[in-house]
Amino acid sequence: MNKKKSTIKKGKTYSMLGSSGVGKSTLLNNLSGKTIIKTNTISQSTNRGGISQVTGS
Repeated sequence: MNKKKSTIKKGKTYSMLGSSGVGKSTLLNNLSGKTIIKTNTISQSTNRGGISQVTGS
């Protein structure tokens, strides 16, 4: 996999789209280096993920 260097600039607005359970919240947590969004596991009955808590920055 090729690595691409990107810069996220302070004061800019970015968006991320994706289906439920694909890892959007996990990616944001990893990029920030801390747990901002506490995520749940994917439900077997609904096949969807969930967010249980969002903390302030």
